[in-house]
Amino acid sequence: MVACTKYAILLSFGLVFPSFPAFSQQLVAVLDKFDSTVNYRKLNKKDLQSFSDAFFENRMEELHIPGAVILLVKDGRILFQKGYGYADIEHKVPVSPEKTLLRVGSITKLFTSTAMMQLIEKGQVNLNENVNNYLKLFKIDNPYPNPVTVKSLLTHTAGFDHQHIGRYVRPRTEVRPLGQVLKDNLPRLVFNPGEFINYSNVGLSLVGFLVEEITNVHFTEYIKDNILQPLEMHSTGFAHEIEPNRDLAIGYKYAGHNYRAFPAEYLNLVPAGALISTAADMAKFMIMHLQDGRYQNIRILEGETVREMHRRQFDLHPRMWGWCYGFYEGFDNSIRAIMHSGNTRGFSSLLYLLKEQNLGIFIAYNANDASLYDEYIDRFHRRYFPVSNEIKPDEPLLVDKNHVRRFTGIYQFNSAPKLSISKLTKLLENPSEVVIDSNEDGTLNVHLPERILKMFEIEPLLFRSLSDETRMAFEEDDEGNITHMFLNRDKPVTLEKLAWWQTFRFQINFMRAFVFVFAISLFCLIPYYLTSQRPAKGLIFLAGLICFLNVVFLVGLIALYDTGELRFGISTGLMALLIIPKITTILWCGLLLLTIMAWRKESGTLIQRLHFSFVTVTLLAFVPFLYYWNCY
Repeated sequence: MVACTKYAILLSFGLVFPSFPAFSQQLVAVLDKFDSTVNYRKLNKKDLQSFSDAFFENRMEELHIPGAVILLVKDGRILFQKGYGYADIEHKVPVSPEKTLLRVGSITKLFTSTAMMQLIEKGQVNLNENVNNYLKLFKIDNPYPNPVTVKSLLTHTAGFDHQHIGRYVRPRTEVRPLGQVLKDNLPRLVFNPGEFINYSNVGLSLVGFLVEEITNVHFTEYIKDNILQPLEMHSTGFAHEIEPNRDLAIGYKYAGHNYRAFPAEYLNLVPAGALISTAADMAKFMIMHLQDGRYQNIRILEGETVREMHRRQFDLHPRMWGWCYGFYEGFDNSIRAIMHSGNTRGFSSLLYLLKEQNLGIFIAYNANDASLYDEYIDRFHRRYFPVSNEIKPDEPLLVDKNHVRRFTGIYQFNSAPKLSISKLTKLLENPSEVVIDSNEDGTLNVHLPERILKMFEIEPLLFRSLSDETRMAFEEDDEGNITHMFLNRDKPVTLEKLAWWQTFRFQINFMRAFVFVFAISLFCLIPYYLTSQRPAKGLIFLAGLICFLNVVFLVGLIALYDTGELRFGISTGLMALLIIPKITTILWCGLLLLTIMAWRKESGTLIQRLHFSFVTVTLLAFVPFLYYWNCY
C-alpha cells in the first residue's frame, strides 16, 4: 500500500511538472527514505527469505554451525519458516521446521513459568507466599530475613548458590524423580531473597516441583495436559521421555576442522531445560503468548494473567532491562522485547517476542554459539525497525578520569559457585570475571569475554555503551564503596566487585606458588633425610610426605577436574583426591609439634630447622586456600 501511494504521488508530479525530472529523482529518494521508516513495509515472506538466506548461509559457515532453523510468526500465523544445513551430518538429514526435534534448553523455563501462572490464576498459589508453606518433601534452609517466594523464583532473585554437580545423567532411564533430586542437591542460599538477580536452574526447577506438590500431578504430565495438548504441540516433549529417532537433531562441536557429535545426555532438573520441540510447535506457543493466552479457539491463560507475566517484575535499575515472570526484557532500537535463550550441550536457541508488533521469532541450531541469534536479531531490527529520529540519544555527564576510577576493578558474575567444589571451575577452567578500566575522557572500558564495550555515564552510577543500548549500573555501600555492578548482557545479570586477593590472577599465582614450594621442598628434603641422624629423620619424613601429598593433590586436581564430567557427578578419582587435604591438615599438626621440638632441642642444622619452619608456615597458609576453594 505504501509503495502504491509513493508511485501515485510520483505520477501526479510527473503529469503536473513534466519538465522537472531532477526534482522527481529527489522526490524518489525522499519517499524511499520515508518507506524505510515504515516498520512493516518489507516484513513479508519474500523479503524475509532473501534476508534470512543471505544471513544463515554466510554466518553458519563462518561460525561452523551444521544446522539451523528460523521461524517468524506475525498476527497469529506463521509468516516465514525455513531450515538450513543438517540435523544429522553423517546421514545428511536436513533441518526441517516441521520435523526436526531440537533441544531448546532453558526455553523450557517459559513452559514451567506458564504452568505456574495457571496455578496462580486459579488461586492455588500466592506469588508472595513463603515457598516452604507449599513444600512437603523438604524445606529450604533460609538464614536471611526475606522469604523465598514464588515471585523470587520466577524472577531469579531467590539467591540460590550455583550448583552443577550431578545435574545430568547419560542413560535417559537414570533421570531421577524431581523432588528427590532437589532434596538431595538443593544448594544453600548465598543472597537475601529479592535483592539481586542470580540466574538459577534450581530456582525454576523448584517452580516445577511446586506444580507437582500443589496439583499432585507429575510435572511432565501436567505440562502435556495443560499446555502441549491444548496448543496442539504434538511433536514436543521432554528429552528423557522421547524415544531416539531420526528426527532428533544431533548436537555438534567443531574442533580440528571436523564436527564432533556430542553423546546424548539428560538433565535431572527437567523443568529448567529438558524440553525438545520443533520450530512449528514453538510457533504455537509464541502465538499463544502474543495473543494473551489464546491459540485459535483455545485459551490456556486469561489475558490479564499473561499481561502480568509479561510485565517487568524486578529490575536492578529502572533504566535497565528487568525480569518478567519467566521472560526477561531486552531493548533493540528502543523497541521492547521479551525473550528467553536456551543453551545446552550442542544446542542453542532463542524465543523472542515483540509484543507491540504482535511478532515472534524462534531460532535454534545444533551448536553452541549465541552470537548467531544475537546477530540475526540485531540485523533484523536494523532492517525492519530502524531507529527513529524522534528518539533522543542519552546525553553523557561531564566527568573526568578521577571520577570514574572508583568504578574500575575486577568483577565476577554472582552466578559463579560459592559453597561447593564447583567453585574450582573459576580457578581451573573459567574465571567468569569482567575487568573495568578507565580512559582519559572519563569513559570506562568493560572487558567482557566476547567483546570490549566503551561506556559513558548518563546519570550517577548509570552508564551506557557508545555502540549499542547496553547499560550498566553500580551499587555502593553506606560508605560510598562500589560493591556490585548490574549489566544488560545476554540477560540482566549481577556482578560482585572482587577484593584483590579474590581475583583469578592472584589465586592462580598463589596456587602455582604452592606447587613450586612443595616441589622444591620435597627435592631438598631427600638429601636431608639421607644424611640426617635418626631423631631428625621422623621430622624430615613427615615434612616430605606432606609436601609429596600436596603436590599430588594440586597436580591431580588440574588433571582430573573437568566441569563437563562434574555435571554427571564427582568421579571416583576426584573423590579420592579430595581426601588428601584432610590427611595433610592432620599431619600438619604433627609437623608443627615436631618443628617446635626441633628448635627446642636444636635438632639438625640451623638451615634445616629454618627449612622445616618455612614448610610449616607454608602449609599453614595452604589451609585457608583449601578452605576458600571448598576442598574440605
